[in-house]
Amino acid sequence: MKANHEQAYFNTPDYLKGNTALHYAVQLDHEAIVTELLKEGGDIQLKNNFREGKLQPIAYAKNEKMLTLLQGSNDDHSINSGYCTTYVENSGDNSKQHHCLKSADYFLQKKYNVQGALFHYLLAGKTAKVIDLSKNNKFISNCYVCDGGYIDIAHAYLLQDNKRKAHEYYKMAFNVDDGSSDQQEYWQKEINDKVMNKIAIMEKLHMGFTEKATALWQEVLDQQVSD
Repeated sequence: MKANHEQAYFNTPDYLKGNTALHYAVQLDHEAIVTELLKEGGDIQLKNNFREGKLQPIAYAKNEKMLTLLQGSNDDHSINSGYCTTYVENSGDNSKQHHCLKSADYFLQKKYNVQGALFHYLLAGKTAKVIDLSKNNKFISNCYVCDGGYIDIAHAYLLQDNKRKAHEYYKMAFNVDDGSSDQQEYWQKEINDKVMNKIAIMEKLHMGFTEKATALWQEVLDQQVSD
């Protein structure tokens, strides 16, 4: 990594999507590069021009470790990235729900990000809203590669103790990928990691969620293997 006087270079957004080096490092989940970029002055406040909305690098964090790394680099904790998990994990008051709801409404009104809307409504405690949206075929039809959305819908149903519907949406999430057989092992690991990450976040809001969610997810995995 070059000296600090060259930090403007790696804070320069690319022409196509407006991503900086930090955006790409977070998307690739490369902790070492992210750490180095932050150390050398990588700007976590810079937003891209992605079609789903202008997002800061933290919006692409895939796990709690990356979120913690990025959040820890921001002294005032005022990041508004459109991804409110940072508030859920770092705030001890109800302001976290306000931030989640604000982001959810934005994604819904602008029709930029179906999965983003579902996830943020779930984090805001709007379980019934998530379920209502899941029944809106026009809304759901705008969700491409909707595994994350299906997982959130499953979790909404699980919070209402409807295990049958939760199982149905977990299964839909698993079956989103229709790649060739040689890609299946990779896909199964990816979807399992995504489910586990989302369950871990939900546990922070609903104590005891992990036990029932992981048990139900394991049922889906076992069924897929037997099929």
